[in-house]
Amino acid sequence: MQPSERIIRGYGSDVCELQFSVIVEDPDLGDNLTAHWFIDYDPNQPRGADNVDGLASGDKAVRDQRAYFTPQFGSVEYSRLNTPGDHVIEVVVSDNGLVGREPNAFIHKLQDGTDFRDPGYTATYVWFVRTEPGGGCP
Repeated sequence: MQPSERIIRGYGSDVCELQFSVIVEDPDLGDNLTAHWFIDYDPNQPRGADNVDGLASGDKAVRDQRAYFTPQFGSVEYSRLNTPGDHVIEVVVSDNGLVGREPNAFIHKLQDGTDFRDPGYTATYVWFVRTEPGGGCP
């Protein structure tokens, strides 16, 4: 995970751009993975991800491709992060689409005609960002 520090201070004053990245691993080499990035997700007001990064299947469990999220201070796209105070940046990596923040289930038809429900898989990681008022960022 980058940055390795989970608490980031000075966004908007000393730091004008943040760069988050994760290396993902999945022993099911055929899975296409998706990284869903959320800023200040509120389960009482569910919404889609602020950014989505697709990661193709590969021939190794640890994927060569990283998932990236690079918000810049003052960005209209990620305006919640511009508000002074504490924020949460979360990445949810899934082997299938998400419903809210839970994985969609895979439904497999078995040879006997019955359905097998594979619940899918997610992994998450969180950083805490403190946005400072009145900084030197444009």
